[in-house]
Amino acid sequence: MSRKLFNPATWFGSDHIVRTRELVRMLNAREYEALEHTLAEDFVYLDTAGSPIRGRDAFLAAMRELYNRVEDMQIETDEVFEQEGDVLVKGRLLGSDPDYCSESLWRIQFGDDDRLCEMQAFRDQNAVSVTRLTAHLRREPTPS
Repeated sequence: MSRKLFNPATWFGSDHIVRTRELVRMLNAREYEALEHTLAEDFVYLDTAGSPIRGRDAFLAAMRELYNRVEDMQIETDEVFEQEGDVLVKGRLLGSDPDYCSESLWRIQFGDDDRLCEMQAFRDQNAVSVTRLTAHLRREPTPS
């Protein structure tokens, strides 16, 4: 199986739907280095509870943690379309742990530089919140 590497020449300047499909592919392939190039430094992820993960590095750390817990998790998309400047994705999270997997919607925004600047998740049922799951990664250490 050949591995598809991030190519800045095809990412920047391509349309938002193509970039969104590539984003899903990179998340499913756990291509964190490629993702780092496609996310704005001040990227914001809003989970199903509306809680934010602020910053590219914090989001990538959260994704690593999530994928370590559910190693076989994959995003499957049914529809990807653009509406009023946002890209909307309808699909589901698949994996062996049903607590983390469900029907899902995502809203994605790109900045003027074509980097992903915001993603918001909406999931069916009361699925596990990524921000709560990974809160320990963003806590300030307490002085001893």
